[in-house]
Amino acid sequence: MTSFPPVQNEDYSVIVPIALATMGYLLYWYISFSPGLLKRVQTASGKFSFSLKRVLFQRLTGILFLGIIPSFITLLFLPFDMNNLGVNFSFNSATLIWILALSIVLISLSYYSRNSPENKRRSKLS
Repeated sequence: MTSFPPVQNEDYSVIVPIALATMGYLLYWYISFSPGLLKRVQTASGKFSFSLKRVLFQRLTGILFLGIIPSFITLLFLPFDMNNLGVNFSFNSATLIWILALSIVLISLSYYSRNSPENKRRSKLS
C-alpha cells in the first residue's frame, strides 16, 4: 500500500522538523497561556512576582518546546549532526572580532542611554 502523495526517505528530513515545530508551538501556546495555570500562580504570588514569574515561565517553556525538544528529536531520529542545525563549535579570529565589536556597541549604547530622561521616566512608572 502506498501513501498519497508518495513520501520518499529524503522527504522525512523536511517533514519531521516542520511537524515537530508545529507540535512544539501548539504545546507551548497551550501550556504557557493556560488560564488555570496562570490563575494558580497568580493566587500564590503577588502582582509584581506574578508578572515576573509568568514572563520567565513563558520564555522557558518556549525554549523547551520550540528549541530543545525538536532539536533533540531531530538529532536522534534523522541523519543530522550539529553542523547541519547551525551549531558549530569552531573558533576563529572572525568570530572573536564579531563578538568584540558587538560587545563594544552594546556596552556603549547601554552606557550612554542610562541617564536619559526617557529611561528615568520609565523606571518611575514601574
